[in-house]
Amino acid sequence: MGGTTPASTTVAFAGTSILNGQSLLDIRKSSTFVSPHSADLLARNSTVDLLLDPGTFLPTALTFATHPDADANRQIPVTVQFSDYRTISGVSIPFHIQKFMNGTLMLDVTVSSATIQ
Repeated sequence: MGGTTPASTTVAFAGTSILNGQSLLDIRKSSTFVSPHSADLLARNSTVDLLLDPGTFLPTALTFATHPDADANRQIPVTVQFSDYRTISGVSIPFHIQKFMNGTLMLDVTVSSATIQ
């Protein structure tokens, strides 16, 4: 193993995180890498946190960092928020999805209908 291939990937409960004043369960996916020169950078850039509502266990947000093409050391926080869950054919679906990049709203999607097949 070497290069950008993860030596191991872990998904674990990371405690709680606060988002918009709400305490959420934090499930973190992280990887370790073998590359001697970039292992820390790759690990930092591949970590993803899934924040769950503690009452429903539905995803409230997904957080991760991105970076400019020319500067992998510069971390830009990204948060994708899910809300307005509705049950369609027994499946809970978020009807409102927002993407924030560095705290700025970049995408705001409102779903008008959904079908489960």
